Amino acid sequence: MRILYFTGIPIQFVDNKNGYHSGGWMRGVIEGMSNYGYSVGVVYYNGDNDESLVENGIKIYAIGKKISLIKKLLNKATHEINNAELHRKIAIILEDFEPDIIQIFGSENQFGESVSNFNIPYIIHIQGILNVVVKKYFPDNISPFDLIKNNFSSFLKFNGFYHDYIKLKKRALREKKILQNCNYFIGRTDWDRRILQSINPSAKYFHCDEILRDIFYNSLNRPNNSFEGRLSIFSISDNYLYKGFLTIIKAAEILEQIGVEYEWKVAGISGSDEIVSFFKRKTKKNISRNITLLGRISEKLVYEEILKTNIFIHTSHIENNCNAIQEAMILRTPIIATYVGGVPSIIENGKEGILLQDGDAYSLVGTILEFSKNNNLRLTMSFNSLNKAMQRHDRSRILNKLSQIYSEVIENNFINIK
Repeated sequence: MRILYFTGIPIQFVDNKNGYHSGGWMRGVIEGMSNYGYSVGVVYYNGDNDESLVENGIKIYAIGKKISLIKKLLNKATHEINNAELHRKIAIILEDFEPDIIQIFGSENQFGESVSNFNIPYIIHIQGILNVVVKKYFPDNISPFDLIKNNFSSFLKFNGFYHDYIKLKKRALREKKILQNCNYFIGRTDWDRRILQSINPSAKYFHCDEILRDIFYNSLNRPNNSFEGRLSIFSISDNYLYKGFLTIIKAAEILEQIGVEYEWKVAGISGSDEIVSFFKRKTKKNISRNITLLGRISEKLVYEEILKTNIFIHTSHIENNCNAIQEAMILRTPIIATYVGGVPSIIENGKEGILLQDGDAYSLVGTILEFSKNNNLRLTMSFNSLNKAMQRHDRSRILNKLSQIYSEVIENNFINIK
């Protein structure tokens, strides 16, 4: 079987232990199928020029984005989201690799639109769903006007949150067509299954869990989670309004008001990100000195921070199956998360962690205090999380399931052609 993956973001198959790189969980799937003896290729956007190479026996096709300065400025001003050359480039790649099946990670990029024009069976691996994200883009009574006035000079240059929102809406419209035109999908939560059913009732949905990044399978290094001294909290967020950063800011302020000694580290956001300046203007306050913004960090550092922290907190206003939560679960870390999207499918409220209303900073602080005072609750939930995560993310089971899914899709496509 020849399997071609479209990932959207670069995947590194040669270890880079010091720097940040994304897509580690996709790497686990791709390398796993390659190790099973299948011929595997990967397509993603990277750099200016097209390039093909082989890493660890995996054929890589990097699609360049080089365009003229005038075209780049025009695309920016018109919020263009499509690559006019993509269809032609994919045709060349498909002719070269000759896949039996294609798997596309995510419905939010142009790959799903282009691949549908070729007579090759393909399956979309659902990640987030933009048609829901776009409805959650403005939490906490934020308006589009707030985005414009936050940094007017940036707005005039077609940069910043407002223009990101306009492009997100266009990508959501494209995504809906992609979801309607595809016959096969892989998902993991009640949330993504139900949304797909409402958009494409005739689609075939396969449940298949995800492989975590390698380092997170080593949960034996977890120290005893002691709450002695200053409370340690860790979160992973991003430079998006709907990721719930304002909830972190508000909760931190409440913790200080009631005299709790704590440190709250946040990965994925740096001090120079627009979301920081936006909320400083929104709240007319500086961010607490107890909050440390780590920026984008390597998976090794994420692993180490989760091991050191007392509580992992996820505050997003919308989410599917959050990989960060699942990584914290397998490392036996007490978890507080928002009851949104697919999160209730990966963590049972009251058993493996506590789920709260998104945006509720007061309830979040109350739960933090409950965890800090109840050692038995913390330990019970931590071990429940570990047991559930080890079963859910078993690599052999997931790779066997994927192999079965691919065979079924190829067979169904062959029958339909006949």
